[in-house]
Amino acid sequence: MAEIYLTPGDISASDTRIVLAFLNAMQSAEEIAARVEIPNELDIGVRLGQRILDAREQLGGRFSDLQQLMEVPLIGPERFTEVVTEALDKSALDILSRRSRSRELSEIAAVSSQIDVLRASLKELEVLNPNRYRIEIKSLDSTPYLGEVIPVRIRVWDRHTRKYKANMPLTIETNWGNLRWSRGLQVKQGAVIHGRTSVSGELVVELYTPTVEPLTVPQQTELSLALGKLSHQAEVPSQARQNFQELTAKYQHPLNVDLRKAMDIHYKSRQDRVAESINSPSSVYQWTYEQALVRAYAHPREAQEQNTVISLSTLVVEYRDWLSPWYDVYKNDLVESQSLQTGLNEALNFSDDEQGVVGHMVSSLHSFIAHQNGLLGARVGQQAGKEVVTRMLSQDPQFLSSGTKETLYTVLNQAPGTITPASKGSVGIANEVAIDVGRNTGLFDIVDADINFDQLTSRIEAFNSNYQNFTSEYTQFNDDFAAFNQEYQAFNTDYQAFNTNYADFSSQYGTWQNDYVDFQDSLADFNVAKDQLIQNVTVGVNDALRNVEATITGTTGTSVAIDPIENVTIGRNIHRPGGGG
Repeated sequence: MAEIYLTPGDISASDTRIVLAFLNAMQSAEEIAARVEIPNELDIGVRLGQRILDAREQLGGRFSDLQQLMEVPLIGPERFTEVVTEALDKSALDILSRRSRSRELSEIAAVSSQIDVLRASLKELEVLNPNRYRIEIKSLDSTPYLGEVIPVRIRVWDRHTRKYKANMPLTIETNWGNLRWSRGLQVKQGAVIHGRTSVSGELVVELYTPTVEPLTVPQQTELSLALGKLSHQAEVPSQARQNFQELTAKYQHPLNVDLRKAMDIHYKSRQDRVAESINSPSSVYQWTYEQALVRAYAHPREAQEQNTVISLSTLVVEYRDWLSPWYDVYKNDLVESQSLQTGLNEALNFSDDEQGVVGHMVSSLHSFIAHQNGLLGARVGQQAGKEVVTRMLSQDPQFLSSGTKETLYTVLNQAPGTITPASKGSVGIANEVAIDVGRNTGLFDIVDADINFDQLTSRIEAFNSNYQNFTSEYTQFNDDFAAFNQEYQAFNTDYQAFNTNYADFSSQYGTWQNDYVDFQDSLADFNVAKDQLIQNVTVGVNDALRNVEATITGTTGTSVAIDPIENVTIGRNIHRPGGGG
């Protein structure tokens, strides 16, 4: 018989169940003796087999514990070992080795669990480490003009992994203007927005210039296109004079309605500084700037830690103010164009009597101002008209009487500020202004003037003929514009449908990419744990074998090697749309 004896404590739970099933299945003492028969050894015979059956009957017909077998009379360690080895069909050494290996695996599992807890704690500490993450915030336009939409790129660098961090929660705020961020169908805008970095570890927001009323998408697009043509290399505004003159031509063009409205809204937002300043600076000789401060805060990804800030970065965006120098260039070009001066001089010499001079000159002034399109154009026309009138009044027409001169000076000094493109009409506004001023001052009443009805009838007929021609041309233009607008609406509908489909695809793809990144991280952790587990098992098995071998033979030369398991990998590369990795 072998020199190794087993006890109930040496048998694992799974082996214990097998041995108990073996004992409980025996039907007779002869069957027990036949099954547990060891040649040339003192084993379990028929009489001892009967003792086992009697003990089982006293226990209710079943053994439930191997210690119950040990308590059967004449069942000592040797015969207990014989029953167990026969039931398991294994040697005592194999049973002890398996038990030792099971114990080692349990210890490994316990250690692995402790390591997982420590790893989770370490990961939490790493996430909350304020020095782990660095926020990079950058304006993608180095010299923006007031009114342009500025893309601001924000990226979070992970110093631990040496990669840009995907799906990182961010809060972005600005002290001037409005922010806008979109991902797929999700759109957020305001002075403070919350978002997450993409799979590439970045988030791009757009910074909009504040205005008294919001611009529509077509208005903002037209304004951005027009400002994009201004020189970014001009060190002072005067070097961009030609660009400003081209911008004036675009503003005045009758079809550029969206651009004109966008520029008028910016003028309304800043007219106190542009046209109403008491000490007006020389805007064409030095750029002035508007500044916006953009801040980005990074938070932990855990929901319960969303109010914690683990990194902060700031960016100052400086806008060039193009509005003030362009306004001055526009006004000075009108003054220097001599068109109003020529019209006033012609009106001065047109009337047959002195009293008609005032009406014709105010009519010329109204025509000049009404020719300027837009709210801002009317304001520029008024200021340019006032400068031209002031210059003209400094010259003394010798052929006018003193009474007419006084009336002329009074009317023309007041007229530019009261005339707008929406006023009644040239003759009507001229007569109304002249009558009001004349009645208030008691100088003269224009209704006393002699009227040449033949001359007036001829002019009315000429006006009617010109008006008919204009009406015909305008009708044709209106028809062409309606056809164009219909085609544009159809195109816009198709484009919006495409944009919606693409946004949905982009959102789904972004979600998949986030899941893919998390899966790769888990896969890497799994491979590391697998290698460590194989190493621990190999060491445990060899230690157990050496202990057993030292007990039996007194030597420790035997060892085993466990072949490594290949790492789990993904067999193909995953690419982003557009060729990105």
